[in-house]
Amino acid sequence: MAALAARGPEYEAIAKLSREIIEQVVWEVVPELAEAIIRQEVDRLASARK
Repeated sequence: MAALAARGPEYEAIAKLSREIIEQVVWEVVPELAEAIIRQEVDRLASARK
């Protein structure tokens, strides 16, 4: 990102926008993915205890 920003204001704006979009996607996807992984592990551990 820093390399893009060093190229000029247009690249800096693109880098900033790209970062914002990536952060939005991560905040939407990661919690759901983490929940699914945790639920799967809890189910696996519960099955192993039976």
